[in-house]
Amino acid sequence: MPASASARWGSRARWTSWHRSPRFLPLCYARRAGVGHAWLLNPDAADLAVTRQWAAALPLSGRCDFIASSIESADLGDRRFDVITSISVFEHLVDDRKALAEVRRLLAPGGTLLLTLPCAASGYDQYRDYDEYNLSRPDADGRYFFQRFYDAASLRERVFSVLGEPRLMTVYGEREPGYFGRNAQQKMRGLPYPFWREPYMMGRQFQIYPSIDALPGEGIVALEFAFAR
Repeated sequence: MPASASARWGSRARWTSWHRSPRFLPLCYARRAGVGHAWLLNPDAADLAVTRQWAAALPLSGRCDFIASSIESADLGDRRFDVITSISVFEHLVDDRKALAEVRRLLAPGGTLLLTLPCAASGYDQYRDYDEYNLSRPDADGRYFFQRFYDAASLRERVFSVLGEPRLMTVYGEREPGYFGRNAQQKMRGLPYPFWREPYMMGRQFQIYPSIDALPGEGIVALEFAFAR
């Protein structure tokens, strides 16, 4: 996200975030911008409990609701939100377009949506032999959909077709193809993993690219959508 984006959003009254583990963007923004109230959605109840602990430490608990639900199933009534964030979520949904349509419905006129998605010059889907997030059902081979890497064509087909063109788009990716995958495998081995190293790693091993097509390997695309009043 460009450094100026949070400044443009200013102080917003209503904020919601659908996330699994990248909880610090919504919490830090809610604290810094003086958000009146934030709704934090996460279908993983155990992970949401960790978010509660961080909110209490900041302290923000009095200004937050914590909902253990997906965006499609959440009971948010007729609420509309000034800002919605979703950090690395929609790639894990088989029907990402349905969830994106619900996010679009929940945004107030003049609202802002910030989301990130994994990407690659040639998109592809990943499957696992277990359901990590309890979001999918096994296919005929007993595999579970895990995540989608968007290329330029699938981003337009699956995301822009629902939300329109983004106001801002930044592509950030690995310098060396395969680096991200090797690091992910290290996390999955169950060994002590040096999470403290990740900011340094991102600064040294990743860079900004002019487009998704320019990526040599895997990356992340950050998108900001602004909707008319």
